Amino acid sequence: MIETMPALVVFGLDPEDKPRAAQFAEPDAELAIKAAELLGYRAVRISDAEILEALPGGNVFVHGNGYIGRVRPLVFDKLIALAGKDQNEAPGAAPEKAGL
Repeated sequence: MIETMPALVVFGLDPEDKPRAAQFAEPDAELAIKAAELLGYRAVRISDAEILEALPGGNVFVHGNGYIGRVRPLVFDKLIALAGKDQNEAPGAAPEKAGL
């Protein structure tokens, strides 16, 4: 089995408590982490292919919450469990929002 390279994943709850998450390519990682800090989201490195396949690509050039898309609650719950287990918090990442 080929192991997937860890990708930067940003996730959190938007102001309407809707789950949002996206993965970012390495060239956009630094900007994605800064945006996560500003919006109160978590940024972690994930290598689970199943989760990464379920996540949309993020766009660091979109303003506000639009830079990461909404995801299904089941995907979000798996992401939270995996992020808690791996503890691969990206450097400079914001602390997770209450309730995650």
